[in-house]
Amino acid sequence: GLGPRAGVDMQWWVTRSLNIYANAAISLLYGEFHVHQKEQAKIIELNSEMEPLELRDSFHIARPITDLAIGIGWDTRFGDDKLHVGLKVGWEQHIFFDQNQYIRFISTSTNSLLSDRGDLETEGLTASLRLDF
Repeated sequence: GLGPRAGVDMQWWVTRSLNIYANAAISLLYGEFHVHQKEQAKIIELNSEMEPLELRDSFHIARPITDLAIGIGWDTRFGDDKLHVGLKVGWEQHIFFDQNQYIRFISTSTNSLLSDRGDLETEGLTASLRLDF
C-alpha cells in the first residue's frame, strides 16, 4: 500500500542514559484487497448439505491505521562518541480499521449480503537492540 503518514516521536531523558519514549502515528494506506471466501452449510432438520457458496472479489480502497508505542530506553556512547548502543523495551499497539472484508449473509431467501467490517488490532511487548557506528 501507499499513503500519507503523520505522527510524533518523543523522548524524555530521566538520566544521561535512561529515557522514556512515546510514539504515535496515523496513516491512510491505499491498497488492493483480494477476498476469497467459501462457505458450506448443513440443514440439521433435513440432515442434508446445501450447495457450497464461493465468493471472490478484488478492489482498491484506503484504510486508516494507527500506531502507538510507549516504553523505556537505555543509550550509551563509547569509542570517542563514534559508537552508540541503545536498548528499548516497551508496549506497542497497531489498529487497522475496517480490515475485515468478509461477506456475511443476512437472508438466504433474498440473497442479501452484508460486508462485515471489523477492525484488526495487534499489541504486545517489544524489545530492540541498536548499534550505530
